[in-house]
Amino acid sequence: QNTMSEACVPNSILVVGSLNADIIVEIDRLPKRGETIAARSDKTGFMVPGGKGANQATAVAKASSPKSSFAQLATVFGNDGHAR
Repeated sequence: QNTMSEACVPNSILVVGSLNADIIVEIDRLPKRGETIAARSDKTGFMVPGGKGANQATAVAKASSPKSSFAQLATVFGNDGHAR
């Protein structure tokens, strides 16, 4: 027999939202207005994942039963070096 909490858990949850990746790079100085400057090195920087959809999906996964570990990602990637 199911407990009340087990009976209220749906079989699947759909999260609709964004999934972002911020790329943070190191620079020697702040750019002047209209100026573009390069990072210190192409080896510098790191990626920080986030976005409202990613945060909500993470919260659902942490709150869900370990038995319900299925996830599917539908996305459109940008057309740059990081998306390839």
